[in-house]
Amino acid sequence: EKVRLPILGQVDLSNYSLPILAVILGFFDGFNVCSLGALVLILGLVLAFRSRKKVLILGSIFIFTTAFIYGILIFVWHQVFLALTPLIKEMKLVIGLLGVGGGVYFLREFFRFKKEGPVCRFGGRSDNLSGRLQGAFERKAGILALAGAIFLFAAVITVVEFPCSAVLPVLFAGFLSEAKIPLLVALFYVVIYLFFYMLDEIVLFLVSAFTLKIWITSSRFLNILNLAAAIILFGLGLYYLVGIV
Repeated sequence: EKVRLPILGQVDLSNYSLPILAVILGFFDGFNVCSLGALVLILGLVLAFRSRKKVLILGSIFIFTTAFIYGILIFVWHQVFLALTPLIKEMKLVIGLLGVGGGVYFLREFFRFKKEGPVCRFGGRSDNLSGRLQGAFERKAGILALAGAIFLFAAVITVVEFPCSAVLPVLFAGFLSEAKIPLLVALFYVVIYLFFYMLDEIVLFLVSAFTLKIWITSSRFLNILNLAAAIILFGLGLYYLVGIV
């Protein structure tokens, strides 16, 4: 049975809109400096071993932990939206405002990046976590201790730094709840979102693992993505808000 939304007319969300939104929003969400910065820190510490095996093991722990925790956060927001749906007659207003708000955020990031460069501004808490992780490596702890430290670091940093790009996963959770699709189907779309969210980090991780060097894209490319994300989110937000009139 096809899933249709009054907001989107006769668009078949199960075959078209939601998968594309999962790919686009997940892709743009992945290029945030907080997430990339955390991975670069991990790789910088692990590469000191000059061992591909340790890079693959410890890097994989960070990748999978980040994806798992981020997926839980999206699922929680999805459940929040589902709980609020009976209380909100016009969910398209909420989604529209989230879209416009996201456009404003990424437009501000675009101009900030041009002036300051790509820097994550949630530094205090991250610095404490980073310092403890670096301490574990400096003490030359065993592989199991380092694996546990990276798991804890990835889990905590994903939650702490969630505001760095919260608008995109929250907006996607709103789309999922508005579609009123079965839970398993919603989880499938979350997995698609997570894959494209982690895609840039997976590429960075694999290149670093097999070359034993850290490679990362240019700051100019990251800023172009900020502008593109702002345009797309403005478009989505205005589309929903115009539908209210």
